[in-house]
Amino acid sequence: MAEVNKKQSWKDTLESIKVSVSPAIFSTWFNQTHLVDLKRSGERYIAEVGCASAFVKTTIESRYWGLVQDSMAKVLGGPVDLIFDRNGYLFISDDKSGLIYILSKR
Repeated sequence: MAEVNKKQSWKDTLESIKVSVSPAIFSTWFNQTHLVDLKRSGERYIAEVGCASAFVKTTIESRYWGLVQDSMAKVLGGPVDLIFDRNGYLFISDDKSGLIYILSKR
């Protein structure tokens, strides 16, 4: 199985998002993100997205979670589970139940 280039995958994901939102939305929310980690678990990817603040994390997760997931799945060629991270806490979204789990990394 080929190694996935994490930096290029996130750059391509952001380019896909960029054409779907206004320039103001992109610069306000998505310029403040980075890909912390990307792992493969069976047929799925697990992407940990770092956000500059809890407010950025909450906004992206509540308004653009599906867009991020779809864009990243298209880039990677497979389903993606998203994990949002800020200040030592993981914010994990479950797309089936709509629940958000908050776990301390400390």
